[in-house]
Amino acid sequence: MLTFAEHFRKGRTDTSIVNRWICAPVGVSFCLLAWSPWLVGGLNFWEAIFVRVTDLFMAPFATYMLGSFAFGIYVLYRAYRESNGLLRLQARYLLIAMAVPIAPALITNVVVPLTLGVSTHGKFGPLFSLIMVGLIAHAIIRHRFMDIRVVIRQGAVYLAAFLGAGTVLSAPLGEAQILSSQTDIGSPHSRFS
Repeated sequence: MLTFAEHFRKGRTDTSIVNRWICAPVGVSFCLLAWSPWLVGGLNFWEAIFVRVTDLFMAPFATYMLGSFAFGIYVLYRAYRESNGLLRLQARYLLIAMAVPIAPALITNVVVPLTLGVSTHGKFGPLFSLIMVGLIAHAIIRHRFMDIRVVIRQGAVYLAAFLGAGTVLSAPLGEAQILSSQTDIGSPHSRFS
């Protein structure tokens, strides 16, 4: 979200020093730690409630998630304050579309498991992504957030290229299948009998 917020604000593809040298490496590190027992050691089922086994890196992970979210919202708010006209309206709807669903998702998936040790509310996290999709779709359709014609045109070009490449690459495989079915090599055991 932070990278998207920075790209929206600047209109360029470069990122800030904070994102490039702090948030991105720490995020990659936590992605690798997710496969280890050091982030979440396991789940215990106790009286019909899933209780998370606390581990070493859960508190730093929660700090990272909340900090990245806060910094991304700050960047979007700064973009909103610095823009005017249609861009200001788009920045406002983007800020709402990101902040409204991500905040409760972080509460249910990060804050509650960290503070209470209970992971049962994590099932509601994906529901908040549907709210985000709806808000972004509303911004795209009603407030011209994105030129949808460009996306459709590029999608059609990529689909045609994918189908063409798939046809060209699958033709030799089909011919090899036909040739191998016509050639009777025989069973390797038939030579020894």
